[in-house]
This record gives sequence, structure tokens and C-alpha cells, in this order.
Amino acid sequence: MSTPAPSINNVAPPPVTCDWLEKLMIKHLDIPSSKDFQLKHTLDLIGGKDLFLVAAPSSGKTTILMTVLLCVQARGESGIALLVVPHDFGAEMMVCQIPIFVPYLI
Repeated sequence: MSTPAPSINNVAPPPVTCDWLEKLMIKHLDIPSSKDFQLKHTLDLIGGKDLFLVAAPSSGKTTILMTVLLCVQARGESGIALLVVPHDFGAEMMVCQIPIFVPYLI
């Protein structure tokens, strides 16, 4: 994980916990609650682990990727993310779900 950028008011970024991640998901991704596997695998990715996840369509896989990006943004960290979406529907879903990322999608 990258080093947090210096904050304007010198406040340390929030610690990454399951509770904090769930609040982030609910607030920004318009979901009623998170699933246990989403929290676990989001923490795995934030911790630098590789992830190979096979799950049914609409089970919440994209939420994991979006939450990692939201976490980095909320903590004031910087970096580059490249998400490869294998079909148009997935790309449209991301744009509709995550309006804060729209300016960065090409």
C-alpha cells in the first residue's frame, strides 16, 4: 500500500478496519450492507495480496475493486488503478454505480 499523502490539516488517515470499509461501501456504493467475503477480500487487496475470485454474476465482485479505490481516495493516498472490464455491461455498471470515478474513465 502506498504512503498516505500529507494532509492539509495534518490529520492521520483513518485506520482500515472492516467497520470503516463497510461504512465506506454503504455511503459511496449505494448498497444496504456489505458481505463478509467483500470485506475480507478488500482487506486482502489493500494488504497487497493477489486475489483470484470466482463468484456468480451480481454477487458483489466489482464492489471489492471499487472499495479498494474508495479506500485509497478516502485516506488521501495516491496511485494508479487499471481495471479491465471484459464486457460493456460491466463498464456501464461501474459508471452508473460510481459517479465519482466517471471523470477518470476512458
